[in-house]
Amino acid sequence: MPSTTGRVFEALHMPFFLALTVLAIHRLAAGRVDFALQNLGINLVINFYPMLHHRRTRARIVKLLSDRATRDAQSEVR
Repeated sequence: MPSTTGRVFEALHMPFFLALTVLAIHRLAAGRVDFALQNLGINLVINFYPMLHHRRTRARIVKLLSDRATRDAQSEVR
């Protein structure tokens, strides 16, 4: 099983992602579209992209480990 480091980093980004999302919505409601878009852009780069990257990497590692286990099991049968 892969380490939980990716999950830890993903969990660290989540509160900041939520906070910047709330801030962007607040600024949009206040009529500050320029600041809302700025918050959205920063949020996508700083928080959303790393969360997706960690999820994708974790899924790839799990698949690789599963493939290796299957390959090892097949080689033991022969």
